[in-house]
Amino acid sequence: MVATRTARRHNTPLLALWRRDDARAAVADFLPTESVAVFAMVAKPLREAQSCLLITAIRRRGKTAVPNPPTTRALLDALLVGEPQHFCEDWERAFLPHCQVCDVEEQLARDSSVEQSPDGGYFLELNGSSNSHRGFALSLRAQNLLVKHLRVSMSYVECFPDQHDHHRGAVGYVMLCGPDAPTHPYAGHSAIDDFMGGLRFSLRENEQVSLKWLQYNPENNQDHVLVEGTEPNTTYLVDATFRHESTSCFGTVDISVNGQTVAEGIPIVYSPLRSIHLYNYGPAISMIGGIEIWSERAAPNQVWKSDLGDY
Repeated sequence: MVATRTARRHNTPLLALWRRDDARAAVADFLPTESVAVFAMVAKPLREAQSCLLITAIRRRGKTAVPNPPTTRALLDALLVGEPQHFCEDWERAFLPHCQVCDVEEQLARDSSVEQSPDGGYFLELNGSSNSHRGFALSLRAQNLLVKHLRVSMSYVECFPDQHDHHRGAVGYVMLCGPDAPTHPYAGHSAIDDFMGGLRFSLRENEQVSLKWLQYNPENNQDHVLVEGTEPNTTYLVDATFRHESTSCFGTVDISVNGQTVAEGIPIVYSPLRSIHLYNYGPAISMIGGIEIWSERAAPNQVWKSDLGDY
């Protein structure tokens, strides 16, 4: 009698259904990888079927080959390839000390703060200069992330010439950076040591402040004007959509501002996205509102900028 009850417990409708490949496939299609990974903790029969579930999920998603040997870690990593990830910073909890890459003695670190706007939202007010392409870094814990989309609201109060070039100044940098950009104080590096591209308000000889996209170039970084003659105390909502070329490190970015397309096909060379850097270069005030980034785990054979040597 005891043996019969035990057999019945192991053949409940749920577990019987779970042993079917089509049922596992339906679950894998519905749930993200992080949820699939915890099934093994629920019951022993689920743990025994975990490898079959992960292999089924990999094959159905068709993003990458089944790893060999098929260890649980390798299967989960393969399943993560191509899965959407979303990062959002709305500043409601202010920024944490570990986000800073500024030296605490610098004006930017002393005078910047999170403020509340009249509509109830929050923004990071960058006040002062860094003069070294260093400011605040928002670190992303995941590795090998391929950036797909950036959305950020930004504005400025004023933009003055910097101390090195009295005809130029730039504020409100929002830079997408790879693993060699600093994410802690006194790192001795700057954001442009490993960046893919980014936004800024830039003052030029005609005394106009324009919104620009800064494109990485191994010989001389290039500016792309998005909005000529921007106005102070005016919010600009920027959407940048990245178009990746297979597993190469090359692609393009299309950009719209306040719903209007302003640039298409700007070249980009990819690094794995590890942080977003925010700072002023010249002595002025800028505001960075909500930041949203969509990305996905890159394929194992993804090529990055660092693989090209001196590029």
